[in-house]
Amino acid sequence: MALVAKMEHRLARRQPVHLPATMRTAKGQEIAVTIVNVSLGGAFLAVPDPHTAVRGLINVEFTLAGPDNRLCRWPAFVIHGQADGIGVIFDESKYRELELVLAATNAETKEGRR
Repeated sequence: MALVAKMEHRLARRQPVHLPATMRTAKGQEIAVTIVNVSLGGAFLAVPDPHTAVRGLINVEFTLAGPDNRLCRWPAFVIHGQADGIGVIFDESKYRELELVLAATNAETKEGRR
């Protein structure tokens, strides 16, 4: 029997988060989701209904907690779906905002350990 190694296809390490968000589909449908993990390249979004079939371009919107409570809108492309959610990749123009989210979630994780 041959062993097959699974190739990691992600560009950056995923970080666990729990961010309530809204997903807007190209057809204008709004779906409440939770961002479960995020990296510079993409994220996994938990969807409430396992029968939600979303493909193509979407927008992910959420508020980044902080002094200015910034509303983030990220264009994304759905690359896969499974029973509990969807995997998306982000537009590279949003990488600076993504870095802020990752920094904020890192800080929250460290504070929670104290």
